[in-house]
Parts: sequence; C-alpha cells; structure tokens
Amino acid sequence: MRAPVAVLGLILCVLAPPPGACAEDRSPLSDEAKSWCMAVNAILSQYNRDDNELFGFDEPTTTAIASAKELLDQWWGIGDRKTLDEILSWLRTGGHRLGFDQLSRVALRAQRADESTLGADERYQRSVIRKHASRIGSHGILAWDHIRYIFLCREGVLVGYLTEAEAWDRVLPVAKELQKSYGSWKEMAESYLVGHEYWSEERFLSTGAALQAICDRLATDPASPWVRIPWDTPLEGKPPAPAIPRAPAKERAACDDAFRRVDEQYLWLKLSYRG
Repeated sequence: MRAPVAVLGLILCVLAPPPGACAEDRSPLSDEAKSWCMAVNAILSQYNRDDNELFGFDEPTTTAIASAKELLDQWWGIGDRKTLDEILSWLRTGGHRLGFDQLSRVALRAQRADESTLGADERYQRSVIRKHASRIGSHGILAWDHIRYIFLCREGVLVGYLTEAEAWDRVLPVAKELQKSYGSWKEMAESYLVGHEYWSEERFLSTGAALQAICDRLATDPASPWVRIPWDTPLEGKPPAPAIPRAPAKERAACDDAFRRVDEQYLWLKLSYRG
C-alpha cells in the first residue's frame, strides 16, 4: 500500500511550482501606484489637517463622517451618491478648466481698453489668465479640477457614498491623466494654485498664501510624499507572477516513469481486491 503513495509524492515534487509562486495576493494596483494617487491630495490634506495616509483621510468614526458630510454639503452641495456622481462627472468632463480655456482664447487677444463694460468677476479672471499664461502651458488648470476630483472620491468613501473599489476605479484614470499632463509635482501644484486663484478672488486673498506655503514645503521637505515618491511612478498593477519553469528533460522522464508505476500499482491493487 505504501508504494503508490511514495510514487505520488515524487510526482507532486516534480510538478510543484517554485516556493511562494502562488502565495502572494495580487491586487490590481501596486502599493507604489496607490501612494502616488494619494500624494496628489497632499495639498488639501495638509490644509485640512487630514491624514493623507488613510484613503478616506480619517478613521470612519461618527464624528469624522459627520464632519465630512458637512464639508461636502457646505462646499459642494453633495448630500448623497447621486449628487456626488454629478459633481464628479462635471469635474471629469469640464470643471472650471472649460471656462478658463474658453476665456483664455479671448483674454489673450483682447485689449484691456475693450474690457470697461465687463463685470468685475470677468475682469479679474482675465487678469489671472494674463498673469499666468506663460507659466502653466497648454493644460491650463486641469490639476485644479483633477486634484479636487480625487479628493471627492476619497471623501465619498469616508461618508459611505462610494466603496473603496468604486473610488479607485474613478481615481486611477484621472491620476494617469494628471501624470501624463505634467512633468513634476511642482508643475501640478502650479496648475492647481492658478486654478484656485482663478476660481475666487476672495478665497485667493484669504487662503492663497497658505496654499502656496504648503506647496513649497511639500516640494522640499524630506518627509513629503512629493519628495519620497517619484513623479514618474508607474500607475499600473503589480507585475504578473513569474511563469513556472518547465522541468528539465531528466525530471520529466522521471515523472513519466512515476505515472507509469502508479498505473501499475493501481492495477495491482484492483486485482488484489478482486482476489
């Protein structure tokens, strides 16, 4: 009775994959890619004094959830999943950058003397565009919209409007577009700051200096994710498991012989039981 067991052990030994080849649970996104996507929100997390290492910025306590819901309602008019999806769709497809790009085409051609009949808000926005036109390039204030998009996805997880898996499905394409559009954390930050200035003169005067200081610190502090995480980090999943190497010819021959002996032993046992 022991012979078949011993032979079967030989077969399993020959066919087994290398140690650890199947042990790792491979998530669709690498830890490095996740860290990069979360580092995008370092500006807002520092300004709001949130924990940027947590995907939802805070532990989901009753107090934290209530505070996040209040923020979403007060600043965005978001009170449920439906309104969150509507705002995310707006940010993804146009946001403030749509008006910025349209006004840029006019503001950079028009003479200032022609602006006497414009409202104060549009005159201010045109002045912001002229001030930064040579600084931010063709991508305009895309970072202003995309950074806030990722922020809202993460807040949506904290308050329960999105699952974390749903949020990552939304975050990753936007993060990839950010990485493709800019060449560094600094360039991304400049675009965000110009967007903030364009959005509201009042808010720029009250918080613009603080946001600039945060960006400056993030660019130089050794502990900053912008210093620790390379801008060109691949935003893909973990590499596939290595292929199981084919056994050398000698081992394959031994395996074939082992199978033959198992068949012989099985036939012997079968005939013995019929005895």
